[in-house]
Amino acid sequence: MIKKDTHWGYIFVFALYSMGVLLLLVNGFSRLNSEAKDRENWVSQQMTDAVSEIQHFYASKLSPSIPITDCDRFLRDSMPLLLSSPYIRSINAVHGGVIVCSTISRQTLRQIKNWKASGKQLELLYVTQTPFSELFPTHRQGVLSLRFQKTEFYGVYVGIYPESVFRTLGDPRFLKTVMRFDNATFYSDGRIVDEQNSLPAEHLFSVDSDISTTAFAKYIFYNYGVLLIAWTFIMLMSAKSLVRYLHTFSLDYWRIRKAIKLNQFHPYIQPVVNDCGEVTGGEVLVRWIHPKKGVISPADFIDRVEENGQIVEITSILMQKCLLAFSKVNLPEARQYFRVGFNVCPIQFDSNTLCQEIEHFQSAMADKPISLLIEVTERKEFSSNETYRKAIHELRSRDVLVALDDFGTGHCSLKYLHDTEIDIIKIDMMYVATIESGNTKILDNIISLARSLDVILLAEGVETQAQFDYLKARNIERYQGYMFGKPLPIDEFIQKYLM
Repeated sequence: MIKKDTHWGYIFVFALYSMGVLLLLVNGFSRLNSEAKDRENWVSQQMTDAVSEIQHFYASKLSPSIPITDCDRFLRDSMPLLLSSPYIRSINAVHGGVIVCSTISRQTLRQIKNWKASGKQLELLYVTQTPFSELFPTHRQGVLSLRFQKTEFYGVYVGIYPESVFRTLGDPRFLKTVMRFDNATFYSDGRIVDEQNSLPAEHLFSVDSDISTTAFAKYIFYNYGVLLIAWTFIMLMSAKSLVRYLHTFSLDYWRIRKAIKLNQFHPYIQPVVNDCGEVTGGEVLVRWIHPKKGVISPADFIDRVEENGQIVEITSILMQKCLLAFSKVNLPEARQYFRVGFNVCPIQFDSNTLCQEIEHFQSAMADKPISLLIEVTERKEFSSNETYRKAIHELRSRDVLVALDDFGTGHCSLKYLHDTEIDIIKIDMMYVATIESGNTKILDNIISLARSLDVILLAEGVETQAQFDYLKARNIERYQGYMFGKPLPIDEFIQKYLM
């Protein structure tokens, strides 16, 4: 028995939704990380260029003046760099721990607190307090000090505005860019943390990014918020459809696919008789002959194959097998005609396959009194009235009789009757069964409707004499049911009824 189970379908849809969100988050993180790297490289290059400019200027203009012998000349030599670089706050000549000449205090001596020789020729440090801090009340008290040490006691200290570093670090909205020096860390949100950092050899600073969860969430919402909302809306709106689609192509689909490949679908035929009990035709019914499960009723798989389109292949198989069997039969001369009926559903009219199969069948049976009856099932509805009209017109143009199967149990029976000419109405066994209970109002109305439209009636599911007598009294033309014969494999049917 093939059962529908939507539980795993919804799990799959949720997994699909989660995968979409995950891909969005991964893409967002990758993009943010790429932007962070680009920002880091840009900030690092800006700082490197600024330091390189100072180094070049020091080597060519200032280093020859050390130790200081002429402060005024040192100051004149320093002015081009001081005026051209937005980074530089001051340029100072240092002897030991004393500033002996400065672009701020000129020749006024200033003591550097806690000064000691480091032994390095070049270093970049953050100094929390300088001898000039009181002169810049609107600026930070600290300063970055780029120190060129020419000898153990003589050197040039270039003061760099911390604000210029923060401007270079950029907007902290999503990315917190971090610049690390030997003794301090600068964050793009304006914080300076005094801490010892381990920098790569011969590096004055390093640049990296601090991406917090909150910052990442803000970045995703700002850049992907609309896409995330749209994806959520699409998945909510399409969840049920996706579940139905996934259900259509579930494990059962592949089982049926395998059965088709292994030729496990076979035609059974149930006889159709006239009011005298003479066999005038038969309805082809599919049976799935499984090697282990035996005969599987179409009730267990027909809905599924109509949903996923496998019914097209199955119908084609049935027609081919019927054609092969009937081609070997020489009907008695007394039999003027035999009408074989095939069930088709609306989906089968979406391609030319059915019409090609009909044309092939009619061509092969041209020299035999065997004709086709196409029974349009009502389990599924046609996509539009125009599609239905075109389908019926195509059948009738090929001299194929058209019947409405299981009339009154499915979609739009009255609409189908109104839009086109139908040759036969098949009364569903559900209405035939009401004869036993005496509640035959719907059955009688169907009979009355058919008479007003001059349409042949075929009663399905006739199982008792009482049912047959009731229907015969109302001039029903054709009958089908276990009272006249059960469905048989096609070869047995031919042997019993047509030989």
